[in-house]
Amino acid sequence: MKTGGLKDLYTLCLKVIVFSCVLIVASLNAHQKDGLFVEGGLITGMLEHSEFQRHEIPTPKHSQEKPLEKHPKNLCDEVLCMSNAYYLSHASELLDPSKNAAGITFSTKNIIETSIKNNTLQVENFLPYNLSNVNLVMHINGKNIVITHLQELPQFSQAKFSLEMFPILKPYEHDRNVSFSVEFTQDSSLETKRVLEAINLVKVNIIGTFSNEPTGDKYPVTEHGKTKWVSDYVPVTGKLARDYIDVLLNVAYLFSSKEWKKALEDAPFAFVNATSPFDPRNCAKDRADFDTCKTNADPNIYGQAPAWCKTDNQKDCHVWTPKQVWENFTNQCGFNTENTAHSFDDCLNIQGNLKDTNNTDFGSVKLNLGVINTNANVYGRGWYGSLGLDEDFLKQSAKIWHTWSWKDEWPLYDIFHEYGHTRGYSHNGDMTYPTGGSMYKICEGSNHTNCHEVHAGYAGLSEEVLMQLAKENKLPINYATLSSQQTPKYGFNVPVYGSNFGVSLPKIMVLNPTQNTNSVVGADVKMGYQQYFNDFFGLAYYGIFKYNYTNARNNIGTINQYSYGVGTDLLVDFLNTYTGGLTGNFVSSLGSFVGLRAFYNNYQLMHEIKNRGNVNMVFGFNYRYKHSKYSIGASLPLIQQAMELSLARLDTLSVVSFDMGVSHFDLFFNYGWVF
Repeated sequence: MKTGGLKDLYTLCLKVIVFSCVLIVASLNAHQKDGLFVEGGLITGMLEHSEFQRHEIPTPKHSQEKPLEKHPKNLCDEVLCMSNAYYLSHASELLDPSKNAAGITFSTKNIIETSIKNNTLQVENFLPYNLSNVNLVMHINGKNIVITHLQELPQFSQAKFSLEMFPILKPYEHDRNVSFSVEFTQDSSLETKRVLEAINLVKVNIIGTFSNEPTGDKYPVTEHGKTKWVSDYVPVTGKLARDYIDVLLNVAYLFSSKEWKKALEDAPFAFVNATSPFDPRNCAKDRADFDTCKTNADPNIYGQAPAWCKTDNQKDCHVWTPKQVWENFTNQCGFNTENTAHSFDDCLNIQGNLKDTNNTDFGSVKLNLGVINTNANVYGRGWYGSLGLDEDFLKQSAKIWHTWSWKDEWPLYDIFHEYGHTRGYSHNGDMTYPTGGSMYKICEGSNHTNCHEVHAGYAGLSEEVLMQLAKENKLPINYATLSSQQTPKYGFNVPVYGSNFGVSLPKIMVLNPTQNTNSVVGADVKMGYQQYFNDFFGLAYYGIFKYNYTNARNNIGTINQYSYGVGTDLLVDFLNTYTGGLTGNFVSSLGSFVGLRAFYNNYQLMHEIKNRGNVNMVFGFNYRYKHSKYSIGASLPLIQQAMELSLARLDTLSVVSFDMGVSHFDLFFNYGWVF
């Protein structure tokens, strides 16, 4: 290589090294765009609020002990009319889906339970429905007295009210003859009317108490060569408890129905039960092996009881009459509330024909309710006083609750199978087995001619009737409509207006909700330091103060908001201009920014002061020319908040709820100076 070439290469390398050193030194020094800055500008945005007004107006005196009208007119002229917001202010959630429900008790006959104790009126709604425009009615000494009208009775809710609101109830606080019901009105929704009509037909009272371990049964699990025993049951969450109630309420409706009673009466086969084997643990070795029971009391394919079971005075096997079956499942004999096995024989002493009785005085049965682990070796467990059902069978998503089809009937069969055990029936006969898909050939002639098929046994008959009731929309729980029910919003702060509120009944109480959007104007000032790492990326650190003003509609008036905060932004400049190239003086830049701000907000409105903290996301665009800086952007609160206030004026109480969140953002335009 020639000497000149080496010299040129040396010169080039030296220039590269010098240039690199210049860049390194430059990076260690302050960038031309660094510096303290002050900026301020204008803000605009919006603030949403809901306002509820309660008016108390004296009305003409009426007798409070007025008989109930099915479709009352001007009811609010005679009784307290309670809005949904006011009810929710005194209510809380029943069966929180995420919490354990062990120990909570419900009754299918009193699925909406109202009681008076400790100077308090308590209402518990175990239904999955929000009931609209209903009356709470007291029944005493043959009188039906409307206590209050509810704009809405929320699903799975419990509410408590002082008896001072309902002076008519005070004399009956300790009267055991008082009962309550919830009745629909002419303003109720069609769904509310349907549900209330259905639950009023439920006479079978299943009193269920949720338990995490009803029987203590376990199954073996082998992991890494070691076997451990795991509970058959899973903890009963509020969600599972809700689903359990839906299932048992429909079952209770079935057993109460005239359709099921008629099906028993017309059953063309024998109801047979032998005393053993009873315990499912001695019968099924595997959850899929339901044919391992050694039974000898099963009816034949024609639904006829075995000859040995029909022998008089046979102690081990009985052919049950339809009346005996009906009275057992409607809790009119057997264990009732005591759940004692020896009383099972009481049902066998019942004589007569099912047509001869019009008895509607059904009894009660108490059951400890557990949820079977899907991985356990059994699908369910039924015993005197306890019932365990597979968690997958209870869920609203189970196909059977939506198709009501025989191809999806397995969960339904298992429910009736296990419930049969709670009534004392064994695996031997057709009071728990065979499965609902099994059929009997019912034949008219002695030579088995003119045959037709029917679903076998108590379980098959019950499934068939329940499916038909579901398709006719007669059951209390229609799974197709549950998804349309909105979850109630608790926590409304609606204080009682006046010291004698509720004492001077009759009065009218009306809360009219209004939704308003208010425009906001304001200004902000911020001061800080911006530091660039190179021409394109930098950070800004600052403190900020802003003021917002709005004149809200209705009774609220002026709202002043003062905010104090700190923030940091990532600066990204994608266009830069210098005089004489990169080494010249800075002229201008165009870029964007994104960052976070932490605010302490002070609100002054309705003669009150409220303080709230929040974190805002900020983004926008910057343009800088020499020392002048222009910014336009948006600031979004990241924490969803609600702020409630109340204002009493003569005969009106206003309750205001402000919503603050991502959808309630500010837009700003600022001018600043960088030193």
